Amino acid sequence: MQNKDSDSYDPLNLSAVLADDTSSNGIINPHDPLNLDTIFHHQELSATSCRTNEFSISPLTPPTPLFSKNETDYDPLEISLPLCDDSPHEELPTASITIKESQPTHSHLLSISNDIKETVHVHSDTDHALRPLTSKKHTDNHTHTPPPTSSQTQRDGTQRTPRNTIITKKATRPHMPIATRPTNHTDKTPYRARGLDGLRAIACLAVLLYHFFPNSIAGGFLGVDVFFVLSGFLITGLLVKEHRRNGRINLKNFWTRRIRRLLPAVSLMLVLTIPIAWGLNKDLLVGINRQVFGVLTFSYNWVEIIAGADYFDQTNPHMFTNVWSLGVEEQFYVIWPLIMVAIMATLSSTRRAIAATIPLTLALLSAWWMSRLIHTMAEPETFNPTRAYMGTDSHAFGLMLGAALALLLFRPLEPSSRTLAVRHVVLRGTLAWCGIAGTLISFIVISDSQTFTYPYGTLLASLCVLLFLQATVDDVAGSPGPAQRLFRYIDCRFLTWIGQRSYGIYLWHWPLLVIFQAAFPLASPWVSAPIVATTATGIAAASYRYMENPIRRYGIAASLRHWFKPDFTSTLTLWRAAIPLTIIAIALPATVAAMTQAPKETSVQVLLSRISAHTNDSKARKQEGYNNKKTKAGNNGTAPKATEAPMSLPVAGDDVLVIGDSVTLGAKPIIEQKLPGVVVDGEVSRSIFKALPLIDEYRQKIGQRKYVVISLVTNSAISLEQIDAVMKALDPSVKTVWVNGFGPARCTWIPPSNDVLQEAAAKYPDRVRVANWHDVISGHEDLLAADLAHPANSESQGMYAQVIVDALNNF
Repeated sequence: MQNKDSDSYDPLNLSAVLADDTSSNGIINPHDPLNLDTIFHHQELSATSCRTNEFSISPLTPPTPLFSKNETDYDPLEISLPLCDDSPHEELPTASITIKESQPTHSHLLSISNDIKETVHVHSDTDHALRPLTSKKHTDNHTHTPPPTSSQTQRDGTQRTPRNTIITKKATRPHMPIATRPTNHTDKTPYRARGLDGLRAIACLAVLLYHFFPNSIAGGFLGVDVFFVLSGFLITGLLVKEHRRNGRINLKNFWTRRIRRLLPAVSLMLVLTIPIAWGLNKDLLVGINRQVFGVLTFSYNWVEIIAGADYFDQTNPHMFTNVWSLGVEEQFYVIWPLIMVAIMATLSSTRRAIAATIPLTLALLSAWWMSRLIHTMAEPETFNPTRAYMGTDSHAFGLMLGAALALLLFRPLEPSSRTLAVRHVVLRGTLAWCGIAGTLISFIVISDSQTFTYPYGTLLASLCVLLFLQATVDDVAGSPGPAQRLFRYIDCRFLTWIGQRSYGIYLWHWPLLVIFQAAFPLASPWVSAPIVATTATGIAAASYRYMENPIRRYGIAASLRHWFKPDFTSTLTLWRAAIPLTIIAIALPATVAAMTQAPKETSVQVLLSRISAHTNDSKARKQEGYNNKKTKAGNNGTAPKATEAPMSLPVAGDDVLVIGDSVTLGAKPIIEQKLPGVVVDGEVSRSIFKALPLIDEYRQKIGQRKYVVISLVTNSAISLEQIDAVMKALDPSVKTVWVNGFGPARCTWIPPSNDVLQEAAAKYPDRVRVANWHDVISGHEDLLAADLAHPANSESQGMYAQVIVDALNNF
């Protein structure tokens, strides 16, 4: 018979049974003269429910090429083909086909042995009786005998069998259809489990939406935990697969592959984004040296923990905050393979359940440790989960749960010859649907500001991912049922494409977002999100094609030689070398210069430090002048002249307590001038959770004042329930002024918080007033600091103070 290429002849008639257009994914194996990769790599042959065993090919003599260059030498092969049965619930026998050749020009004897005995004679007078099934470009140098289409008449009038025809007896076993789920890979080509790329894409998109629109998808940060579970599952599955095939785990090769996968893309991201930030806004470079060290050594999470950074503080974001998760994963890549070597050396492959208890125990310990760390900071006013969230020790449970699942499953990342009962396939497929649904729901309902999230909400999301992953194995995903239908949607072209490039998209989106927001602070998220997402995706796609894949395939040194190899006869080659050379020549020196000239403090921090120092000096001078006047009065026996009385106000400063954040701190001197005797307590990065403790503290120190001003919208959202709690804690006679907020577009919590303040004013008409700082400063952004939140000069500071005075006088 003929295959799709008319020049390829298949005397064994295997192409109709085994060949598939989509089997090899375009990969040609030059060491496979029979092109068996193409023959045996296929997806589905029919719509029947028949299951197959795994193909195996083993030489009967020392391994030599089946065809030499002149294609006259044959080597016997033993090819194990699967038999199939109507029932998909039992293991099926394997038919063994042995092809023996003593002389190339003699007949071949092909014997089939299993529970059905068949003998088949193959007639051939040519050296090409067993022709490899290849495309035309691989067979142009061979002469093929055209396939006969009918019997031929001999001189005596009888019919003879044409050459190259297989004569078989009709099988005595009825109803043996071709399997619907054949093993589509051999050890020579990679096996890609279903659904994994789609899951990567879903996790990546969740993180992007969380960063672009934090109010719309509060739990999108859990996409990182999806990556953790998936990484633990994949890495452990690969290690188990390598040990099963080779009897050992090559740690050097494993770590080399990880470095090739992660380090080049990270390095490119650094040398391109740092010079841009340097030229745009130097505030972005504060702490850049420690950040670069953490990124390149994959220890970013610990570097930031030691520096006391707040991962959830979005008022002054760092450019490379998202790399903390890569640090956790890379540390896992270093430590876990060593543990796996010990596990594999101690336990046999048949004791997978015992081996799985090790990562499961580590997961429980990690979750318990996160819970303990959160418990020490459970008070809302001091709640900062950065240490518990970013620590490798306290956030490794997702990785360990994925590893435990990989040890429990049967060949998680390999084609499977095992057949499961239909009820098991249906049950596990249904659990996969539940898992993906639970994961999507967790992105919406679990918030990063809830103590329940650490670790319980995060654990729930991780368990949902496990339910999904348990169905990605070949014996479930490849069988007709709910899982197969699910993976048709998950493995759609769009999600698969995004999933394959998810590492680059995740890596690039955050620094690009920070840079864009610094350049256009008032741009709406609906403007910044599509621009940043498109740019990050485009860079990630180019990096994936032209840098990441070549380096993974050929190595860093070989890829560099290929890129920079001079070839003045080819314009394309010159451009290929010119682009990376230009990047290195410009971006690398600029990166070094930016790091050496990076400021130690942002412009806002410098402004606040100057104001604080000026306030302290003023207090010291006033105290010194008061002491001097008192001394002169004692010496002369006369009292000093009375100072000019301040302008009379309906509200006296002695009756006012102001609790605020860094915006209040910046305007403190002018507030004190306008309201003599007022107590102003402002602090950087203060949130609404600090309001009640400070009110109680000052009540004990100076007594309850008649007016309390609260300005805490800049750093966190405010809910009506929190306002109710403050109003309940105060005496009914105390009146409050709530200052609304103004900030860059990335502070997405400010507009809804301003609306909540208006609701509170309507709910407490006699006790609440709103100081409308937002409307007063709108249109005067040039008077603000670079972050578009803090008053930058005396004019804007006076405007802020006057808003408070006006609201107090409005009672």
